[in-house]
Amino acid sequence: MNGPTRPMSIMLADLHDLCRGWYWFLILGFVLIVLGSVALSAVWVATLLAVSVFGWLLLAGGLVQVAHAFWARQWGGFFLQAFIGVLQAIVGLFVLMHPLAWAAGLTLLLAVAFFVGGVFRIGVALTTRFEGWGWLFFGGVLNLIMGTVILAEWPVSGLWVIGLFLGVDLIVNGFWFVTLGVAARQVCNRTPAAPGV
Repeated sequence: MNGPTRPMSIMLADLHDLCRGWYWFLILGFVLIVLGSVALSAVWVATLLAVSVFGWLLLAGGLVQVAHAFWARQWGGFFLQAFIGVLQAIVGLFVLMHPLAWAAGLTLLLAVAFFVGGVFRIGVALTTRFEGWGWLFFGGVLNLIMGTVILAEWPVSGLWVIGLFLGVDLIVNGFWFVTLGVAARQVCNRTPAAPGV
């Protein structure tokens, strides 16, 4: 069959493949909710952990780039790749040596981004008045408030902002996976088995 429509038997087979593993969505969702709750209960620990992971990733990425540059040193970009790799590894080391300072710096960038983004959204919403401009205005106000609160408490906010966002993100994604697993289970219970399944 040509076009975007697939045969019903293939769609049912895909659905029942999802049905057989619906509980993995639930497990993943509950794990994410627990991790997010732990992160929210100790936001400063979550912040330091997130910044440390960021530092380790930078360090590992830099070392891999340096190793690859020496492994393929005949090519013309050897010095550039080696320099970028060394620079990235040094930045990773600094992040690992001074995680609180980097958390404060990243939080400041985040606050400025929220503040500027909020002002921009509010300005666009008020000047264009397209359909749904109210939601854009509301989002801009929220961004502006978040940026202002973070800036007002900076650098102390560097201890909790990243951990707070990490925890909320984990919990939201956890509930999404739980909802997906429950929905898949309910749909599968109402759907006849595909031929050959």
